[in-house]
Amino acid sequence: MKRPHRRLHFLFWLIAAPVAIIGAFLSWNQRPQTPYSDLPAAIRDLPDTTEQP
Repeated sequence: MKRPHRRLHFLFWLIAAPVAIIGAFLSWNQRPQTPYSDLPAAIRDLPDTTEQP
């Protein structure tokens, strides 16, 4: 009973591992090349509520 179960896991990872690697590679390439240096105006113009008097 254990052997078919092991084969099922092997086949699952044989398919899932390359799909996960390709997905990680594609998502990594979708990120912007340069980090954002300026905040959008909608965020920049919010009042600063973190400082308490």
